[in-house]
Amino acid sequence: MEYFGTESNLRNLILNTKKPLIIRNKIKSSIVNWDLYYWKKIIKNELLTFRCGKNKFTKEPQWESRCSTKVATFQEFINQSNSNIEEWWYFDYKYLRDWFSSNTELKKS
Repeated sequence: MEYFGTESNLRNLILNTKKPLIIRNKIKSSIVNWDLYYWKKIIKNELLTFRCGKNKFTKEPQWESRCSTKVATFQEFINQSNSNIEEWWYFDYKYLRDWFSSNTELKKS
């Protein structure tokens, strides 16, 4: 394993590598260790928007911009993930600070 030294060295490596990288022990926030049940406790019953697609072969990718969306609680998302084999859901690429701006526990972490 290589030692990267400074942040600029690590940044250059990430931008210029042609191989997969494993970066360990760089994120110091406790949030990376939260499990689904802790997320559920923090988010509570807030309604979230999830992208949805079909679990089937398609001739082209199921592009994000063409996916349907559903509004549900985090618990409904967990339930759907554990029981629905025909459809997948994911939480869209958004900044947590924008989605949960009023959630003090999340902001603190």
